[in-house]
Amino acid sequence: MRRLARAALVVEVLVALATPAGAAVRHSQGPDIRIHRAPGKIRIDGRLDDPGWRGAVQVALGWEIYPGENTQAPVKTTCMLTYDSNALYVACRAFDPRPSQIRAQFRERDRIWSDDRINVTIDPFFAGRQACGFGVNAVGSQMDSLWTHGGRSSDPSWDAIWESAGRILKDGYVVEMAIPFRILTFPDRERQGPWGIGIARLYPRDVRYEFESHPFSRNDSCSLCQLNRLVGLSGIRPGSNLVLSPSLTAERNDARTDLPHGAWAHGGVSSNLGFTVAWSPRSNAQSAATINPDFSQVEIDLPQLETNRRFALYFPEKRPFFLAGSGYLDTPLQVVNTRAIADPTWGLKMSGKAGAWSGYAVAARDAITNLVFPGPEGSQSASLGSGNLSFALRLRRDIGVRSTIGAVLTGRTGEGGYSSSLIGVDGDFRLSRSDEVMWQVLGSATHYPDWLAKEYEQPAGSFHGHAATAEYRHKERDWFWSMGVDSRSRGLRADLGFLPQVGFRQGWGDLQRRFWGAGDRWVKFAAVGVSGSYSEEAAGALLGRELSVSAEVQSFSQSFAKGTLTQRTEVFGGTAYNQSRASLFLSIEPSRALACSVFISKGDAIDYAHNAAGKSLSVNPRLRVRLARHLTGELRYWRQHFRRARGTLYIEQLSDVRLNYFFDDKTSLRAVVQYRDTKRNPRYWTGVDPSSKRLFYRLLFVHRINAVSELYAGFSQSQLGTGAFALTPADQTFFLKVRYAFLR
Repeated sequence: MRRLARAALVVEVLVALATPAGAAVRHSQGPDIRIHRAPGKIRIDGRLDDPGWRGAVQVALGWEIYPGENTQAPVKTTCMLTYDSNALYVACRAFDPRPSQIRAQFRERDRIWSDDRINVTIDPFFAGRQACGFGVNAVGSQMDSLWTHGGRSSDPSWDAIWESAGRILKDGYVVEMAIPFRILTFPDRERQGPWGIGIARLYPRDVRYEFESHPFSRNDSCSLCQLNRLVGLSGIRPGSNLVLSPSLTAERNDARTDLPHGAWAHGGVSSNLGFTVAWSPRSNAQSAATINPDFSQVEIDLPQLETNRRFALYFPEKRPFFLAGSGYLDTPLQVVNTRAIADPTWGLKMSGKAGAWSGYAVAARDAITNLVFPGPEGSQSASLGSGNLSFALRLRRDIGVRSTIGAVLTGRTGEGGYSSSLIGVDGDFRLSRSDEVMWQVLGSATHYPDWLAKEYEQPAGSFHGHAATAEYRHKERDWFWSMGVDSRSRGLRADLGFLPQVGFRQGWGDLQRRFWGAGDRWVKFAAVGVSGSYSEEAAGALLGRELSVSAEVQSFSQSFAKGTLTQRTEVFGGTAYNQSRASLFLSIEPSRALACSVFISKGDAIDYAHNAAGKSLSVNPRLRVRLARHLTGELRYWRQHFRRARGTLYIEQLSDVRLNYFFDDKTSLRAVVQYRDTKRNPRYWTGVDPSSKRLFYRLLFVHRINAVSELYAGFSQSQLGTGAFALTPADQTFFLKVRYAFLR
């Protein structure tokens, strides 16, 4: 570990020497915006007739940055900005020559990406590394996110409490928002230095137009470095923010004692009282604690094809306590995945920024210990019947104008002698506007109980592992290319993360040529590319090599098409399989009422269960419809047909149907139906039912006052079926969840 620390220190010194001290972002191309304090109060109602708007600075969104390249915006948008001691206020008047074509309706939070909307991006330090994003569609529905890596990555899990309103008018629409200073991180001083701010309008018609308050260079990979300078803020202080959130969850679970004819065993009503407190003593420091939390998922995971999988399936985090601030944990390798914390009884979080340093820490007591045993050709999963204590610590230091260096430490300690820890350092070095290098070095130490090591053929006693990865990226207007390496020893374990494959070395490269269109051209954007990779086991034996070529195009009606041809050699179980595959993705959104897409993949494949060659065809269509201004529907379907030389091996089908009715921007009724049907050929499968079916549905009532205060009430049921009996109700749940935030 000393060698890692010394190496990181040397790199930091070299980068620091290469960057002038006190350097600031100097790439802003937009005009300065000089803001003035509001002369009166402002009420967020979408009417803009309050006295506080008198004298507000006006900002025109006159730059079309897509599909045009810094051309004059074809429609007019005028915004106003002002502030008081508590909040920053933004209002925009978006004119439209055909207001009947405005695409907006009440939606769930963070789901307005396809709507007419106004986005505001704020970087109080104007450092070009991280910013807060706020979006409001034409009827007032919200989205917010944290932008990192210069604007290259966004974390929509960040949910803040702020106000917004929107109204559709005869000649366009208007949005109004109040962004409290207590939710922002900024320097504690009387007169603020320049903040970075950008205001954008998304105008989805035949093309998804984007208009900005500043020009945008496609040769600069740092979009946050190109924001306007907001000057004139003074007399604002980063005050403390205390949120107390008690919660109550009640549910009843019923299950059939035996399928298909067993009687229902009706469970009693169980209740759970929880309490969460979030405290920000300063705007640059936040902490949260939760006791006896309800971490049941209201959001339902999308189904995934499960047959013929080598590695563990990945499911994204959806629980609010872990989602908030999770962007701090991003590193080149996913060494922290809080879904590994399955059933916590308590949790703690802290995060903050002081000068060039930022940090994040999370700890939880988990009642269940879920494990993934990775390998070079596949992974296994297990769940221990005992709990553990888990923690993750992340530190990061800004270097120069755009570079960072960081460290991460994770650990889990369980019963029966189980323990796992991981430490690593990483960096993101911006060499120019178009070039960057990302790297990470890891080391781990693990100890499994003897019985666990024996049952799953894992190393006995304590063992260690290591990993190293690096990638060079070049991104400019017309060209993108990257190359990287990744090496992981067999002993590497990231038990609090998601690294299902170890014991390999890999190198890869990508090259893409881009073409831009604008105006009335049929092609708005096109690209052709080639990519390749080579991987081998730690001992040098080939694992796989791949070469693919692709072409993509964007055109009218928000249409997109991408085709890929791939030649691959994959080694599994000592056998090398030569494969050819072709894939095609198509999408189109011709009107505000309809959006659809389809992904098709066909070619050679491996039957991993029997170590044999075969061919597969996968189809994944998706349809999203707007049935009325308050009602939306979405259908997803997956089908995979795998064939061997003597016929079908299996057919797996999945369906996911969702209906949402919104009474207003806070209250909705949701229905979800999921269906899985798997058929296997008994000629190849033994000891497995040739047919299995599962039907799941849920009805949910939702009322959300803000990002924290919410009420959920619902009912769900699962039905199972096999070749021996039809779909039969197997279990059902009635549930109620109430949470309220007291703000101080």
